[in-house]
Amino acid sequence: MRLTTKTFWPILLVCAHLSLLGRAQSVADDSDSLIQTAYDSAVSQYHTYMTPETHLFRGSEYVTYAQVLKEGYPYFGENSKRKGMVAYNKIRYNDVYLYYDLVTGQVVMNDFYNVFKIALYSPLVDSFSIENHFFIHLRDSLNPTAPRNGFYERLYNGHIQLLKKEKKDIQEDLYSSNVAQRFIQGADSAYYLKIGDVYHPVNNNRSLRNVLKDHKKELKKFIRTQQLSLRKQREITLIKVTAWYDSLTH
Repeated sequence: MRLTTKTFWPILLVCAHLSLLGRAQSVADDSDSLIQTAYDSAVSQYHTYMTPETHLFRGSEYVTYAQVLKEGYPYFGENSKRKGMVAYNKIRYNDVYLYYDLVTGQVVMNDFYNVFKIALYSPLVDSFSIENHFFIHLRDSLNPTAPRNGFYERLYNGHIQLLKKEKKDIQEDLYSSNVAQRFIQGADSAYYLKIGDVYHPVNNNRSLRNVLKDHKKELKKFIRTQQLSLRKQREITLIKVTAWYDSLTH
């Protein structure tokens, strides 16, 4: 009799746990490694057993509209799916091909048979990556400084974090022809420094200096000596400044 998902997943975890206990008796110093190995093995068996993974291919059908745009495309990075990872409903799926729609804020993938596209149910997406870009899901909270609910790229992750919110908007040209022409030109980005539990917008020199005012003079010197410019290279400058400030204060 075929086991259901609800019974198969716990059984795998129990087997992994028992295997771990047996090995840990003889190799106590490698407990962390054994835990990860046992867990990875259980997850791998789960994914193999569940193919095609109905838990991943859940969501509404995504209606592609990029082809009706006169210019630009709605996706993050390139106008094509790219390899990544998604943590969906508490389960991590590696080596999946994703789109991230910056207009609608949806994570999109092809169905198992590549017939149509699926927009994953956003509340169940904890995090995802596209190539070397990692995104976390910030949900609505009582923290008054927290940005709005959505997906944020984590550019730096240390004692403090640097997050980026990127968005695209569809514009319409109503004057060049009798038919409205829709297009996308570039993307808008907002950046946040998370220090402790507080999120600080850092989108210009003034806001950055205010957030890092405890080392204001050193900040100015660091930017000058490193030949950085928030106006010309905002993202690179923010990443380097964040790493510098993190090392200075921790």
